[in-house]
Amino acid sequence: MMHSNRTHRLAAAIAIAIPLVAIACLFALLSWSHGSSIRFETGKVGGAAGDLLLHVAVSLALALPMPHPGYAVLALAAGVGVDFDHLGALAGAPILRRGSHSIVFFAIAAAIVALLAIRFRRQSLLSPILAAAVVVASLLGHIAADALLGEGRFPLWSPVSYRLVTLSRLEGGLLLVGAFAVVLTALLITTYRRRLAQRPAREETSSH
Repeated sequence: MMHSNRTHRLAAAIAIAIPLVAIACLFALLSWSHGSSIRFETGKVGGAAGDLLLHVAVSLALALPMPHPGYAVLALAAGVGVDFDHLGALAGAPILRRGSHSIVFFAIAAAIVALLAIRFRRQSLLSPILAAAVVVASLLGHIAADALLGEGRFPLWSPVSYRLVTLSRLEGGLLLVGAFAVVLTALLITTYRRRLAQRPAREETSSH
């Protein structure tokens, strides 16, 4: 039974991760139409491979406190899928504007993930609060990692505006702290709500 639950949770997470990555791809394609580029600095921290490994590590670290590996799937989908446009860098092409490195994308991603996770809440597979939190945290962690590497120029309001906003390493560090705070806050909220839900049952049992 435990193995079956784990499989169902992973399947639910993958079902949510697919549209999440698709939306990131859409934002990247929208930004490509503007034709302005940000080159990928291949000399920094192992180039494209080092950049990818860093984002994988940050995403997994943010998912570590979560109750099961399904949330790690969502964290990776957000933290790595947001760099869909980096596929061009692996082919030696310049990287176009990071269209999904945007507050607009963060809000849309969190809302869609939460709505999709509601479908699985009744089967106790995924918590909408935790699912949305780990996605937002991974996206914040992604931008934080880029800023800490000195690559902190983002179109934070795309696709409304593609004006680049520069974040310092200090701001990147603060964003990383904020990402972990999002995860911990969501865990505290869900734990508190679960205890509130269990309290009437415990009181009824004790009264008998």
